[in-house]
Amino acid sequence: MKAVIAGFLSILLFSCNSRKRIVETVFIDSLVKNYTPSPLAKGIEGNTLFWQKRYEEQPGDFVAQEKYAQSLLSRFHLYTDIADLKKADSLVSSLLQNRNVSPTGNRLTMAHLKLLEHQFDMAPAFAKNAEDGPSNSFATAMLSFDVDFERGDYTDARLTLLSHKNVSDYAYNFRLSKLEHLYGSPDSAIVHMLKAASIATNSFVKAIALSNAADLYLHSGKVGKAYDLYRQCIAIDRSDFHSIEKLGWIALVHDNQPGEAQKIFRFLLGRTNSPLPMLELSQSFEMTDSVQARDYAQQFVSMANQPQNGNMYNKYLIEAYTGILKQPSKAVDIARRELLVRQTPQSFAWMVYALASDNQLNLAYDVFRKKVSGQPLEGLELFWMGKMMQMAGKGYNAAAFFEAAKKNEFDLSPAMAKELNSFLE
Repeated sequence: MKAVIAGFLSILLFSCNSRKRIVETVFIDSLVKNYTPSPLAKGIEGNTLFWQKRYEEQPGDFVAQEKYAQSLLSRFHLYTDIADLKKADSLVSSLLQNRNVSPTGNRLTMAHLKLLEHQFDMAPAFAKNAEDGPSNSFATAMLSFDVDFERGDYTDARLTLLSHKNVSDYAYNFRLSKLEHLYGSPDSAIVHMLKAASIATNSFVKAIALSNAADLYLHSGKVGKAYDLYRQCIAIDRSDFHSIEKLGWIALVHDNQPGEAQKIFRFLLGRTNSPLPMLELSQSFEMTDSVQARDYAQQFVSMANQPQNGNMYNKYLIEAYTGILKQPSKAVDIARRELLVRQTPQSFAWMVYALASDNQLNLAYDVFRKKVSGQPLEGLELFWMGKMMQMAGKGYNAAAFFEAAKKNEFDLSPAMAKELNSFLE
């Protein structure tokens, strides 16, 4: 009788703790097997080729040069090919050296390029030059916000945004959402991002806002709402690879369906130039096949460490080196490199965890105390700070960070989530 009761209780507990699957196999199979580039993707590609040809045929046509650079920037957002950013950078640099071309717009473009290239130390000069130009426009203010925000100058970013308040503007609501999320107001962040989507002037920028709103829902643990929005984005643009990637992530971390996730990540590796799906493949095997996980992690670091990528993937390299690859000294080197170009609470937290993983606990705690304590952090950084406190024997502090990270559980890989939940049990 006791065995029967125990069996019944185990079934009951399993049913209570299991999650209902969200990602639909039929939809994923159709998306992967029947994929063709969307009209939007074809338009971006066609536009890039048109302006490339025009520029090559008429190298003195400055309008063509500007348009070509802008089209390359759009194509980068689609395929994440760093070569597009580098070429756009070269084109805009040339324009800035030409006295016959008005510099203000190109200074804004260059500052934006430097942020995308993670050359955060170079972006402020271009933003400042744009501010000193003939037109101190709303666009310039939004770019100044971006530079300050990415560099961790949050007070300046907030003051710039609030001094250019425009509640009916897409760019304003988009950035206000980022600010609200940073300071721990996820519901307000979602409201403003959805508002940005509702007033978007075209389907491309609408899908960007909706995808960001979906990210916010996922951060907040509202996975069903995130999934619905990602599906909506893919309906708008079936070449929205970010939203497709997130469906794979939901299949992995929420549905516990690594096979479905792997199907999506492999599909993305054949369509984009981003190395991140390779890291996610590694994480999808971490709980079941350490050899496969390590192999994919090695492939990821090989891709991410290509010289042309610069600092673009530092956070994820630190994640790989401190995780499955167990090479924390390399993580410390990457963290130092990151701090040369920006010093934010997040980048200092990466250094803290890299140092702790490398058994430099006293130094790690000192950096934490001076640069990280009391600052806003994302789920991964919260988890890492909990791990650092655990290593340092500070159980109470570790628990506080793990409890905070639990609110962003779906930001963590399955292995991290398992470790987190084991500590909190």
